[in-house]
Amino acid sequence: MILDRYIMRETLKGYALALVVLLVPISLIELLEQFEDVGDQAYSGAHAFGFVVLTMPTKCIALLPFAILLGALYGLANLARRSELTVIRSLGVANMRIALPVMLSAGLLLGLAVALDNYLASPLNRTASLSRDFFLAKEGELLRGSGFWTRSERTYVNVGSLKWGQIPGDIHIFELGDEGQVERVIQAEYARVNERSGEWLLINVDTRDFENTQVSRTMMSELPWKPFWLASMPMQTLPFESLSLGELREYIDYLRNTGQQTHRARLNLWQRFTLPLTGLGMAFLAVPFAIGGARDRTFTRKLMTGAMVGIGFYLGTQISASAALLAEIEPSLIALVPSTVAASLGGYLLHRGI
Repeated sequence: MILDRYIMRETLKGYALALVVLLVPISLIELLEQFEDVGDQAYSGAHAFGFVVLTMPTKCIALLPFAILLGALYGLANLARRSELTVIRSLGVANMRIALPVMLSAGLLLGLAVALDNYLASPLNRTASLSRDFFLAKEGELLRGSGFWTRSERTYVNVGSLKWGQIPGDIHIFELGDEGQVERVIQAEYARVNERSGEWLLINVDTRDFENTQVSRTMMSELPWKPFWLASMPMQTLPFESLSLGELREYIDYLRNTGQQTHRARLNLWQRFTLPLTGLGMAFLAVPFAIGGARDRTFTRKLMTGAMVGIGFYLGTQISASAALLAEIEPSLIALVPSTVAASLGGYLLHRGI
């Protein structure tokens, strides 16, 4: 329908503008933070700028629900300012009928965001994180996308891979004697890292001890090992945003199977799963503020109120997510709260006709 396409076009313009307005200051703040590390090891201004650019898609996706709220308010405000919204309503078009194209335009943008999250934003975020770690490495030489080499006195360590950006794998530890000869070689399939102490538990270990011309071999299912770089670890784990949804689910299964904490990873997964619902809820929430104010002189005030509600809503979800992690509340419930509250509040205000 022509009316639907027209409203969708106006709101899409609003979404784009709101996203730019939100992204620019946040990216500038991030750039200033990155410049604090410029000059440390091989990290340069170009690397800092590249990190910010490569992580922009991830930031866009995280800001999208809030941008949808502000963009819908802006798009509908333009229609009201030109009295087009008043004309549309005078023709008998119901409030819910006006809300439909607003939510359709938001749905198109959110669908694109889900695809970009998996196939563009996550790989770029991983590249940015690995590149930053590579140039900031202090105790060892990072291997791009795979791990690192490092040494301390007579011990050399090679980590060949970093599965899911979190789990060190294909580990080789070489211990040398006083004259530089190899005394022990430890091979492990992977290691479980204790997040608090930083110590490693090597899994599926093959140890070989060399003494004169004799070689003794010991196989173990696990072996505790304390890295010597704990104060400044060159191999940093990657943020969850650098993992695709499939990789994140595999990592959660690994944590669950090994008896480790899964709340942080599951919360990130559920927040990304429910992003479309949260965005649609925000789009729906914007409609009553625009429609309800189009009939009186307090239109600007009500639009500002809608924007403030959105800001409070966004900050509230961030705080509640952090509190939920501390209280170990079921992540799926916390992730569904924003969309449920936004849709419920929007429906109430639309019915009430604010």
